[in-house]
Amino acid sequence: TEAKTNLEICLSVLKNNRNEYTLQQADTKDITQAIDDGERLLQLRRQERMDQIKVQQEANDVLNGLRNELNVVMGSLDRQIIQNNDCKAQLEAKQISFEQATKQLSKIKAHLAAQRKKCVNEEKNALTVEDSLVDRELQLRKADKQIEVAKH
Repeated sequence: TEAKTNLEICLSVLKNNRNEYTLQQADTKDITQAIDDGERLLQLRRQERMDQIKVQQEANDVLNGLRNELNVVMGSLDRQIIQNNDCKAQLEAKQISFEQATKQLSKIKAHLAAQRKKCVNEEKNALTVEDSLVDRELQLRKADKQIEVAKH
């Protein structure tokens, strides 16, 4: 009877151990699945970050192109200002009539105004692209933080 009681206790302990082992296996499977899911998410986030970096680089290229174009326009504007000053000197030197000088100067001023307007528009475009880059940078930082959170 004592051996039977000990045997029943041993069987009960074995049964409990088997049940606990089964639960631990299920937990291990869940943890392994969670790790796999986390790794897939991390890879997805890395790819998204690489895509965002590529977009940011393309935007930087566009911004640099706009800056170069703006510099060309500004150079053209400087040349127009110099040309305007030369025209004024020529008008004074040749004693061109006031009406003719006024017409020529009005044309030059209209051209300068158009150039300035073009410069302002280019600058607005450059600022818009720059704002877009700042937004992209904030998104990248947010993605970096999400990646760091996902790593831990």
